[in-house]
Amino acid sequence: MKLKMILRNNVFIWNAYSRFRGTIANQRRKRLNKQYSKAIYKLEDPLVFQSRVDEILSKIREGKKLPVYLITSRNDRLGILGYVNLFLPHLAYSLAKGYIPVIDLASNPNIYSTDNDNSWEKFFTQPFDIGLDDLQGNKIIKCPVDFWYTYGPHCIPGMSEKEITFWNRVFMALVHYNERTELYLQEEYDGIIKNHKDVIGAIYRGTDYTQGHPIGHPIQPSKKMLADKIEESMATGDYEAIYIASDEKGIVDYLEKRFPNKVLINRRSYYDEDNTIDYSRCNIDHRGISDVRFQREDDAYLRGVEYLSSINLVSNCSALIAGGCGATIAALYMNGLKYKSSCVFQLGKYGKDPIPYEESN
Repeated sequence: MKLKMILRNNVFIWNAYSRFRGTIANQRRKRLNKQYSKAIYKLEDPLVFQSRVDEILSKIREGKKLPVYLITSRNDRLGILGYVNLFLPHLAYSLAKGYIPVIDLASNPNIYSTDNDNSWEKFFTQPFDIGLDDLQGNKIIKCPVDFWYTYGPHCIPGMSEKEITFWNRVFMALVHYNERTELYLQEEYDGIIKNHKDVIGAIYRGTDYTQGHPIGHPIQPSKKMLADKIEESMATGDYEAIYIASDEKGIVDYLEKRFPNKVLINRRSYYDEDNTIDYSRCNIDHRGISDVRFQREDDAYLRGVEYLSSINLVSNCSALIAGGCGATIAALYMNGLKYKSSCVFQLGKYGKDPIPYEESN
């Protein structure tokens, strides 16, 4: 700390120090990506992938102490699917290396934390049913914290069919809902879209995105752009309903006016109904939907499961129309190329590219 204070007092030394740190960080990223790519490329063969899963399961049943790959994050502002997107490459890496992946969302705070619990286990089981309390005698290997691998589920640019297939395989094999969450998702699926033949699944990321334009995040389509694309798809396909997944009630109202008696929603609290945060100031105040808490019992769980359920429903629709965001990434690999058609708007990034429409649209 004292060294940093001394360096900061000389702008030339500080700039040189910053460039040096940046160079070291880039070299580390390149090295980690090389190790990662070398480890997982064989897993692209589904037979090899399944054999690795079976091998780890077999050794666990035999009581062998395999190395544990501890997966965590210091980012305390991600939604639950943001963690899934971040952790999938680490899960693939652990499988390729023959490690037991254990997900730790207890050591660092997050928006679902309550009573120092492992927030992952609020919604999911551990990949091989081995948790933080079961690690005695295992060698512990920690993942590179908050490191996004070059080959991973990303929304800009869009994922290829090969990538969607691979991340679907990792998700299906290693990310399992716990009993409570599975029941919640199944009940909503049965009650909302199961009895509809063909449904368009739409994702609209509003609030701090559309009002605040967070720098570096994907530009979202306007309400009109989204609705126009839905209308185009409705005209060319045999779709009888639209399911809209969004953090904001405004898009629900807009679509209900455009498509009367066609719009389906799940039960949830919407973030634009909270008036404690000015979403237009997200780049200034560094506050967004991650800072919202609803006044209800079990709010931490409900915020997460409402989000999970909404994207699970989209992934079970017949078509996808969405802006680029973490939820859209998840919907694509959860669906696993079963959509009849998909449209993900690629409009650039806030703060880098011009917004291609009038803000009132």
